[in-house]
Amino acid sequence: STTTSTTTTSSNSWARSRTSSRTEVHSQQHHHHPPHAMADDPPATPRDRLAALTSRRESLEAEADAITSELGLAPASGGPAPGLKGNLVDADGFPRSDIDVFRVRTLRNRLACIQTDYAALMRELETALHDLHASRLQAPAPPPATATAPAPSAEAA
Repeated sequence: STTTSTTTTSSNSWARSRTSSRTEVHSQQHHHHPPHAMADDPPATPRDRLAALTSRRESLEAEADAITSELGLAPASGGPAPGLKGNLVDADGFPRSDIDVFRVRTLRNRLACIQTDYAALMRELETALHDLHASRLQAPAPPPATATAPAPSAEAA
């Protein structure tokens, strides 16, 4: 009876440690944020909206470049770089021991999310650009500058 309770206790602590490690890993992963969730308040003008979207685009591009660079690095053991589509298993079908397979899969997933967000963001940027130009066309033209002296006429020359 004592042995059974010890086994149950140790398996419960193992289950707790597995759950806590999964929670830690989940909290460390990047979460998918839609491109329109940039700020709580919408930008005041079309120009501000365009600037905010451009900033978000640059951020996504920088993150995608960093991920692509990391995936392109060959492991220290001299094996091939995992890349965007390289094998994560060896010739025998076992996970490669020269790379962090979990990290590669996580980075590839994040890159796929970035690419999806980027496509949506570009559509939103296009709309914002159209809105900016439409607002300029609808805005009243500035009054013409008044000259203090009349322009010379062609007859006077």
